[in-house]
Amino acid sequence: MRERRLAHALRVLAESSRRPKLARLAHDCGFADAQVFSRAFKRRYGLSPMRVEPGSAPIAAASESGLLGWLRDL
Repeated sequence: MRERRLAHALRVLAESSRRPKLARLAHDCGFADAQVFSRAFKRRYGLSPMRVEPGSAPIAAASESGLLGWLRDL
């Protein structure tokens, strides 16, 4: 479940034209704390959420490819 929430956060960050507030994004993705979210994101993707460039949609597409990506993450 956490993988799916992090993948959603990556998509939001990469597809947004403006960078969302980290605390709001963490809450919207089901994390109670922005620091916990940030650490989990960095562990999963190797960079902090604030380093994801807005408009970098190809990064988000590569991170999860629908059902196949979901099955692979199981």
